[in-house]
Amino acid sequence: MKQLTNAERLEVAMSLLTGQQCERYRLNCETLEQDCKRNGFHNVPAECEDFGCHLCEADDDTMRIVGCPYVD
Repeated sequence: MKQLTNAERLEVAMSLLTGQQCERYRLNCETLEQDCKRNGFHNVPAECEDFGCHLCEADDDTMRIVGCPYVD
């Protein structure tokens, strides 16, 4: 019996879901990927409250001023 790869398992699992369930799964994944606190950014600066990291357009100097841990 063949051992399935993770990609093959995901493909089988996705084929069992309806279109609405697939969309809900995609949105949940997107939300989790963009959640700063779940991804290790626990000390959110006040300037960044209710503003996801994926939307950040601040330059490096501004990021240093607010204490962003993701500044290069």
